[in-house]
Amino acid sequence: KAISEAKGGVFLENDKNFICIDYYKSDGIAIMQPNSTYKIKNGSEYISWKQNNMKDTTLVKNSNDTATYKMFYAIPPANSVLEIRKLKPNLIDLIKYSPVAIINVLFQPTLFNVKSWLHLVVAIENMFLILIIILAILFYDKKISKHKAVVTFSLVFAFLLFALIGITIPVIGSIVRYRTIGLLFFVPIILMMIDVGKIKASYTKFKNLYFPYF
Repeated sequence: KAISEAKGGVFLENDKNFICIDYYKSDGIAIMQPNSTYKIKNGSEYISWKQNNMKDTTLVKNSNDTATYKMFYAIPPANSVLEIRKLKPNLIDLIKYSPVAIINVLFQPTLFNVKSWLHLVVAIENMFLILIIILAILFYDKKISKHKAVVTFSLVFAFLLFALIGITIPVIGSIVRYRTIGLLFFVPIILMMIDVGKIKASYTKFKNLYFPYF
């Protein structure tokens, strides 16, 4: 349901069903009646849920529904929706998709799918995350092992939160807001992993090798 709402739509309901119609096609699908209720045009496509079981989603491709519906609400499509996979209700599927969810939370949007100046700001922030992760890998500070408990707790908490957000939230704007708490644990630990002395030594070596007279 969250994915469908992020993609926008016109939502109608009656005592038995709750349905979502394409936002841009709603005028041709939902036919208004004299009493301000709506009927669905035959042959239409929409998504449906049973009122007594909202967990199961049904895609109706060729409707012959004669029921009457009331307008519930309408939502314009979000400007930045990620295509996230609908998971099966089992632990294996959850574990398999978690890495993808974490990557989406940490690195979306990229510079290649920026749609506004706000996206650009977040994309630059994501480039900073990529940079410090690379630096932490290349210039790992072994002294961080003295704080093993803090590091383990912070990273596990951050990754679990990122996985949960990435699995359940399809809108980039919402992801950026919700991931903030995780970043408060993730970023300081990554920065602590970087050995500044190694960076300075590598810079000095590079400079002496390629630019000895500067």
